[in-house]
Amino acid sequence: CFIFIIPRCLDRKYYLILTGLFILIMFYSCLYSFVKEKEYYISFLKGTWDYNTDTIGSIFGDKQQWGCFLGIAIPASCLFIYICFKTRINNILKILLTAVCSINILTCLVCSIASFCKTAIVANILFIFAIFVGLFVLSCKKRRIIPILGLVLVFVGCISLVLIPFLIPSMKEVGIFKIIIKAI
Repeated sequence: CFIFIIPRCLDRKYYLILTGLFILIMFYSCLYSFVKEKEYYISFLKGTWDYNTDTIGSIFGDKQQWGCFLGIAIPASCLFIYICFKTRINNILKILLTAVCSINILTCLVCSIASFCKTAIVANILFIFAIFVGLFVLSCKKRRIIPILGLVLVFVGCISLVLIPFLIPSMKEVGIFKIIIKAI
């Protein structure tokens, strides 16, 4: 409804306002979580945290209530950026809104991974995968080999990031790979 029906019913500017309010609420939620659960995030980044079923929360409550919103925050931010560039507004405002949405995407991605909400993680992975497939098909249609090669390399790099700790035992104790192993 949010992605397919409402944009057809509302003017682009009203849809930008509606989506922008949602994005601001999610950004505030992530910042609130960063402040409220500061010790958890620090230990998570160090790799010294312990997973439990009620890891972290935010203004929405526990991770399950928060995860429903985290799952759609990244697609909503990307859709906001797309509609922002299709709407007639000042270029400086477009750049500013894109920067805010990019920061929101990063914070929501970090929060969904740190909270280990499977709903949000799977939704974000599927969305990113769909974006890669869409860009790959678009590049193939336009017959541009360099973007196709770049997309394939990024996709292989992302998959390798998950597979490397399983293939090389000594990598299991190194920074980000230690977090990946603990998460899986």
